[in-house]
Amino acid sequence: MKTKLTEADYEEIREAYYAGESKEDIAKRKNISKYYVDSIINGQKGVVHHYTNTKREPAGRITFEMIAEIRNNLRIGDRLLITLIEEKNGYTKKRTRRCRVTGKYRRVFTVQPGPCVMSFKYVDLLIGDGVEYDKKRKSA
Repeated sequence: MKTKLTEADYEEIREAYYAGESKEDIAKRKNISKYYVDSIINGQKGVVHHYTNTKREPAGRITFEMIAEIRNNLRIGDRLLITLIEEKNGYTKKRTRRCRVTGKYRRVFTVQPGPCVMSFKYVDLLIGDGVEYDKKRKSA
């Protein structure tokens, strides 16, 4: 069970990190995630971290043409479902959010699930690695 950390715990974590202990070791010792340790070290409090934890291998051979088709069909404003792990104050919660595409670039596209912007590779959308099309994906 995770416990709520005090200011003294925050200072202890910062001192251990500056003394050379790795974030992973601190996280194991304090029973919190390394992302939360990173927030404490950087002085951020109450920040929600969004990240995906899936690493799917493609079921078959993916070609450049398949990726180009995804890139050409995806439009700014299209709705996607993003599978996120939200982390706040050491507690994690897995959820799916509906987000709109905010930017398209040569190799990646961006979405904004909250205050931060996330980028995904087009192949992630092709294999469903943390991002997939919403059934009502096209913008109005």
